[in-house]
Amino acid sequence: MTLSKKFQASGLLSTGDVARELHVHRSTVWLWIKSGVLKSSKVGDFIGVKKTDLAKFRSVYHVNGEKESA
Repeated sequence: MTLSKKFQASGLLSTGDVARELHVHRSTVWLWIKSGVLKSSKVGDFIGVKKTDLAKFRSVYHVNGEKESA
C-alpha cells in the first residue's frame, strides 16, 4: 500500500496533497502545521490534514488555492 492510499483510507490529505491544492510548497504546509496554524492529525507514523480542517483553514486565512496571474 502506498503512502497516498494510507492517507486516503484514513480520510487525511498528505502534506503534498495540501500543497498542490493551495499552490504552495510542501515545506510551507509543514511550517503551518508546526506553528499550529493548520491543524493536523496523526495516523500511525503519518501526519495529514482532514478535509474539514483544510476547509476551516481556507476560510479563516482566506486561502483560495488559486495561482496569481502576472
